[in-house]
Amino acid sequence: MKNKWFSIILKYLENDRSKLICYVVLVAISFLPTILGGYLWGKGVEFLIEKNLKMFTIFISTMVVMNICTSTVIMGFREHLYNYLELTFMKNLSKDLYKKIDKLPVIAFEKYGVGEFINRLYTDPDNIMELLARIIKTGCELITLIIILFISFKISIIVGIEFIVLAFVMGIISGKFLPKIKDKQKLIKKDADKYVKESTENISGIREIKSLGIKNNIEKNIFKTMDNMFFDKKKIKNCQVMYYVTNNFIYFILLFLILVTAGYFFIIGKITLGYFLMFKLYINRVDGIVESLTDV
Repeated sequence: MKNKWFSIILKYLENDRSKLICYVVLVAISFLPTILGGYLWGKGVEFLIEKNLKMFTIFISTMVVMNICTSTVIMGFREHLYNYLELTFMKNLSKDLYKKIDKLPVIAFEKYGVGEFINRLYTDPDNIMELLARIIKTGCELITLIIILFISFKISIIVGIEFIVLAFVMGIISGKFLPKIKDKQKLIKKDADKYVKESTENISGIREIKSLGIKNNIEKNIFKTMDNMFFDKKKIKNCQVMYYVTNNFIYFILLFLILVTAGYFFIIGKITLGYFLMFKLYINRVDGIVESLTDV
């Protein structure tokens, strides 16, 4: 399904593929602070404790400059490119989609309703571009995760194993809850489409409905659709609460174990304070990346 969407994206951005590649590169560069930030911060603190102002300033300045560049200049170019690609894609696809809808037989509108076609015409192009942005981001996050695990193993095999356990367990939790949430969101979207379809048709023909005296029956059907939609929303919110509670509970237990292990290695002189601080930042990154990877 995703391959089909990629072919659609490339088709409607045929003349802007170089801009698309540039956007991917800029997204990748934006992850440099995630990879290098922990090391720079840890080494900076080490030099601070040693009262080496020169080296402390160099490392902290490097970290700050890197963050400023990625969160201002790089982000500015990246978002400008994305906005251009998004608008170009949506314009080209929307026009083509409108032409195809316009050529459909009358029976198609009787089956699905005008409201649903209008909803598709407006939301589908936007959804495809959002998927593209998420997949590119997720690809960069996967590479970042691999680099983090490699660095962790390079410094300490035991800590590296604990990071893998952290990623694996967080992945299981996310994999258990997030698909359920997605399934409910699909049901809500289906009910929302039905609601838009029925509402559009009923409001368009309100005079006929009133003259026929069937307004109450129409409202009853619409309210039933709304009840189903909000019931599914309630289920999603309950599932989200359970997910965050479970995720946070396991996360802090694993956080404790990794920090205790890293703290012990620091005390016996196996790792430096800089690496200990770097591990703390990496733990937060791993949890967030794993959740994003599971949510694609």
